[in-house]
Amino acid sequence: MFIIIKDVFISSLSKHIPSKRALTFLVTVYMGTLLFLTTVYFFSVSRKIPFELLVRDTNAISQLPFYFGSLSTIGIILWAMTASVCFITATVLLTGSRSGNQSCFFFICAGLLSSLLLVDDAFMLHESVFPRFLLISNSIVLGIYALSALLFFTLFFRFMWQRSIVPLMVSGTCLALSIIFDKVHDNHLFDAVGISGHQIPFLLEDGFKLLGIVGWFGYFFMMSAIELRKVRAVANPAQPENAPPRM
Repeated sequence: MFIIIKDVFISSLSKHIPSKRALTFLVTVYMGTLLFLTTVYFFSVSRKIPFELLVRDTNAISQLPFYFGSLSTIGIILWAMTASVCFITATVLLTGSRSGNQSCFFFICAGLLSSLLLVDDAFMLHESVFPRFLLISNSIVLGIYALSALLFFTLFFRFMWQRSIVPLMVSGTCLALSIIFDKVHDNHLFDAVGISGHQIPFLLEDGFKLLGIVGWFGYFFMMSAIELRKVRAVANPAQPENAPPRM
């Protein structure tokens, strides 16, 4: 009886032993994370910054209610979700489609652009890091972002036009309006209409920003569904492929 139990245990255990590739992945991920934590710790020691200030939540450090900055947090989450959708879709297209080179490149570029906007939003790059620490003007950084978005539109305009481009144009318009209202607020132009002391400038700036991010995520989620449906149709030719609706 003991021998039978032992054999069953060993057989079951052998099925769950990770493969060489999985072990390599685990070692890489955890060693990289430990290296990052060690770097952050020595940075805090060298700059004489309490380590807890670098690892704890901002609201917990400042003892503010959890809902302070909630819309900004939601926006960051949506940026991350968009980048994840784009990179995962690009990976599937790369491995599962014979003619998806352009689609794959489209989602890689979209993921990179979304990641750039994610990092900027999370760490306030154009608002604080570049102007204060690198002495690069806020306007220059925003101009670089605008050129990057324009390059993306130029490269993939025909690709998006053949599928659906209107939702992305609406999203881009909302993000552009957010930047415009930000500049108007920074230059105290709201004083001319007597609303500088109200919350309306923040409602306009951050409201249009959230609308733009939601539209950005929704667009690339929709595009991902369209392209993955094509991959499934190729893998299962018996199932007819439905043409994506024009919007």
